[in-house]
Amino acid sequence: MRTPVFVMAGFLDSGKTTLAREVLKRSGKPEEWLIIVCEHGDEDYGNEYETVSIEAMEDLDSRFFEHIIERYPERKVLLEYNGTWPLTSLYQIGLPPGMVIQNVTYVLDGSTSEAYIRNMGPMLLEQMNFADCFSFTKGYPEEKVIWLLKQLNQRAAMEDTDSVEGMGRIAEGFREYRVRTLRDWISISMIITSICIMAYHYVNSF
Repeated sequence: MRTPVFVMAGFLDSGKTTLAREVLKRSGKPEEWLIIVCEHGDEDYGNEYETVSIEAMEDLDSRFFEHIIERYPERKVLLEYNGTWPLTSLYQIGLPPGMVIQNVTYVLDGSTSEAYIRNMGPMLLEQMNFADCFSFTKGYPEEKVIWLLKQLNQRAAMEDTDSVEGMGRIAEGFREYRVRTLRDWISISMIITSICIMAYHYVNSF
């Protein structure tokens, strides 16, 4: 049995929940999905979708995901990830057999993205490196922001949620069951290794 996990990452108030609800409407019936929420903003999913809340990163472990598969078999999982938690930890958990991280969508508020990237770059960098798609809410950013993001992650698509075509492509990413190739996993391994090296040098610089 295959359980795809679709990750929605990004900083608090970037519009993750609003975008996720719109994507879910286009990507199957509510009973086909389970939503795992790792941080709570102003919006929620109401009673239409089954949701599970996680308060601490330590609770997001292999036993938790094993429990999810047992309790909610044959469901797709949307994981609304905390914007301050490292995505590296999610890949290092060791998911149960059949459960795979299918897609990582990183959500940015287009009106404030430049300030966030320039002032909080180190905190955002790690999650951005894992993105398969950058989705812009509340307006599309200036070209210099796109240039900065492409320096961080050249493989990720750039999509405007205010565009009909952009929303269609974002939703398509939540319907496709793309099998990650060896090249994908090598890239992920290189990202994790690079982050570990940077952390090592940072700690030993003091």
